[in-house]
Formats: sequence, structure tokens, C-alpha cells
Amino acid sequence: MTRDELEGALNRLAADAKKAGGWGRKKWTYKIKKLLVRLGGQEQYQTCATKIEAATWPTEWLYDVVWLKATKEFLVSDIALVAEIEWGNERDVWDEFQKLPLARADYRVMIFDDKPGLRGRLIKQARKFGKRGPGDLYFLASYADGEFTVHEEVAQRSEELAA
Repeated sequence: MTRDELEGALNRLAADAKKAGGWGRKKWTYKIKKLLVRLGGQEQYQTCATKIEAATWPTEWLYDVVWLKATKEFLVSDIALVAEIEWGNERDVWDEFQKLPLARADYRVMIFDDKPGLRGRLIKQARKFGKRGPGDLYFLASYADGEFTVHEEVAQRSEELAA
């Protein structure tokens, strides 16, 4: 998945919401989880997401949405994506984001209401996390004025940051 693909998919949802006269937070969360589960399935991953029938495991597992490879006994061999969705106040978004640097996944996705300066704080945290690996990828999808903007952040090695 690319930044542009995620942004396009989220903005198609935003257009649907506009046509419907707007959605509340619960419906937004449901629609985004359903979207991420569908995208994960297209990429041949199993998925975890609470109350999403199309998910391989329709329950939350550590994060709001997870793409993974696992046996029927749930022996996990790979995690491709972890995602958190938070529409609350800035502190709630911050608290949920703090889970993402801990994941060993190809993609770490945070979807949230845009607030002045918040995206910059999240980027700063992603860069500051000491256990990051080269290529750790974050997609920060902020929603404002009926549209999503997705920022892509790729962590660098500590020595590259020091140079």
C-alpha cells in the first residue's frame, strides 16, 4: 500500500460521508475499519478488527486493525499493518498513537481529527523513538474540512539523524 492509495481510499469514504449528510464517530470508525480489512484481504493478509464480519478474526488484537499472517492456531509469522483510529481530543489521539512505535509491522497507521500542531507532535514522537529500525513506516491520516491528508514518515537510523 502506498500513501496515495490510502489517501485516495480514505477520501472516497469522505465523499460517501458528505453525500450521506455526514457520519458520527462510530460510523466513521466502522467504515474505516471495514475499508482497511478489505484492503488487507486484497493484499492476501488475514485481518483482525472488532465487529467487522469480513475480518479473519472479527475481534480487536492489540490495535484497532491488524493485517497479519498466522496459522489457524494464531501462531503469528508476520504483521504487515497496525492501525489506530481516534476521533477524540488531542490527548486521546496522542495516547493511541503511542502504541504504534512498539509494533514490528511494515505499516503503522494513525487516523485522527486534525488539530493544530498535532501531526507535527506525532511525527516528532515517531522520529524520537529509540528502538526504530531503518524504513519504519508511518502513515498519519488527518481529517479536516471533509478531507483526509496522509503524511508519510519513514524512520531513519539513529546515526543518520545525528549527521
